[in-house]
Amino acid sequence: MKLRSLSLKGFRSFADEATLNFPESGLVLLRGKNIDSTGVSSGSGKSSILLAIAYALKYCPYDASQLQSWIGKEKLEVRLELDGASLVRGTRSSIKVGEQEITGVAAVDKKLFDHIGLNPSLLEALTYRPQQSRGLFLSKTNSEMQEFLSMLLGLEKFEEAIEGSNVKYKELETDLQKAQGVRFVCEEGLKRSTLPLEVLKDPQVHEDVIADTKKETAKLAELVQTQNTSYENERKKLETIIAGYRTKKLALNPRPAPEFDSSEIKKKESLLTEATRRFKLAMAEEAKERNKLDKAKAVYASDLALLYRERNTLPILRSELEKLQNSRCPTCDQAYAIEKRALATRAIEIKTIEQASGQIQELERLLNAPFVFPQDEIQRWESVLANLSQEIAVLKSQKDKHASEHATKEVGRVAEARALLLEEEREATSKLQMIVDARRNALEEAKSALTTNQHQLEIYQRQLTEAQEFNVRTKQRNDAFLAEMEQVRKELNVAEENVAKIQKDRNAELDLVTLLKGFMTAIFDEVLNEISWNANQMLSKIPNVSHVSMGFKSESVTLKGTIKRAITPYLNIGGSERPLKAALSGGMLAAVELAVDLAVRKVISARTGVTPGWLILDESFEGLGPTEKEAVMELLKQVSNDTLILIVDHSTEFKEFFTQIVEVEFQGGRSKIVGKQ
Repeated sequence: MKLRSLSLKGFRSFADEATLNFPESGLVLLRGKNIDSTGVSSGSGKSSILLAIAYALKYCPYDASQLQSWIGKEKLEVRLELDGASLVRGTRSSIKVGEQEITGVAAVDKKLFDHIGLNPSLLEALTYRPQQSRGLFLSKTNSEMQEFLSMLLGLEKFEEAIEGSNVKYKELETDLQKAQGVRFVCEEGLKRSTLPLEVLKDPQVHEDVIADTKKETAKLAELVQTQNTSYENERKKLETIIAGYRTKKLALNPRPAPEFDSSEIKKKESLLTEATRRFKLAMAEEAKERNKLDKAKAVYASDLALLYRERNTLPILRSELEKLQNSRCPTCDQAYAIEKRALATRAIEIKTIEQASGQIQELERLLNAPFVFPQDEIQRWESVLANLSQEIAVLKSQKDKHASEHATKEVGRVAEARALLLEEEREATSKLQMIVDARRNALEEAKSALTTNQHQLEIYQRQLTEAQEFNVRTKQRNDAFLAEMEQVRKELNVAEENVAKIQKDRNAELDLVTLLKGFMTAIFDEVLNEISWNANQMLSKIPNVSHVSMGFKSESVTLKGTIKRAITPYLNIGGSERPLKAALSGGMLAAVELAVDLAVRKVISARTGVTPGWLILDESFEGLGPTEKEAVMELLKQVSNDTLILIVDHSTEFKEFFTQIVEVEFQGGRSKIVGKQ
């Protein structure tokens, strides 16, 4: 897979569009000049070209908002042409492979990495070494190296299988502990099978006692019935005697008084009724005359009010008459004809009102006249009524006195007779009450004995029921215990089988993990040996590290003495093994890291056939002297026979190694490509 060309605009200092076509292979130097800073190389925009490639390939460390040009109005856009694909990044992402064009960030990413054959992290590790960064491979941790090699060599499925087996092994280990726990519980449970079963109670003892108690209860019930009959008979006799005396006492009532002659009272009452009627008629006549007078006075008052109003207008009419009399025509000194008629009318009205004065006096007299009605008739009937009422009251008083005297005599007679009868009743009932009380006491004693016996019978029956229920529960517990023990035996058999099966499955997973780890260790050792061999071939050609060789250890021993798989790089200097970082200077370390990265690319390419056709080195020669740098350039020249290597470097003393030199110029805040050599 080769890079063909790059176009960018609105990207950092490249506000305007710039295009760069790449050769198929060879070394390409990106050289810059910052005119705004007296011509120095820094800040010219060289690294922005490399960042644009990283942005297009999805492993740029900055997002689009940080890469958008800070000058100009052009929207950020990066177009990268690769073998068989045209990729666009910016406000709109797209990729065209053959005749098919795909849009949308996620879809574009998938199509791009399917086309290249590597994911972004692997692609970055194999193609991009930014400023101030260590070697692509040696800078990784142990786990990152293993993951990196696994992905490149297609060993993820083995890693996944090992991880899956480890997970399954742990699950089986947990299941085994649970199964062993179940087996232990079953074994402990079976120890209870030697315990004796609970003993049942004998209900016959309670049944015999209940039978005897029932017989005694029947006898007591018969006695209660006999005593109750005797008591009821005696009680009824007593009630009959008491009822007879009650009847006799009720018959002793006072006799009615002899009839009193009330004919005189009735006669007087008849006369009183007639006198009352006559009195009411006289009173009604008086009320009638009084009403008639009241109506007449109402008419007088109405007429008098009218005459008062007319009399009150008399001064006004006289004033008007005087005005009319004094009204003359100024020409002829005669009265106006119309005023003559009005004068006559006013004179007549005044005369009429003055003549009505006598009528007013008469109406006032009639209105103030007192009501006069003859009172002799009314007074006579009032006297008759009073006399008759008094005579009737005297007669009724005589009648009441007669009845009262008779009643007093009868009450005394009845009280005396009832006292004699009560004494006779007391003597008769006293003897019989003693018999009834004795019968009742005997009945209560019999009932009490029967109740006590019945209560005892209930106790015996409850004890029998409890014994029967105890036997039922005990039998159920015994049966359940025997069934439980049988079930425990079955569960123990199942648990033992389960333990054996889980142990077998767990051991199988452990064997599989051991096998897969051994296989991957062998592959890693083989690949690491190839990387070491190729790196050492390159180191032998670089003066400052020609006496140094390097290698990798894929196993290490922990403090606890266990073996742990780990990739650890080491150096061999003069036959002495040294740690990587502690044995080298900065320039020597830079040479070793570059040699290892080139060796990794070569080994991976040989093993997988998938290696990007480009490599980006942004100021990666720091610490190397001229001689070492020249040796490194010789190595890179060999690698660039089939690979495009883009290099950003400030020094220009090795121009002859470069296939192409790209000049980048920065002026006025803008970068542009000004030429190629």
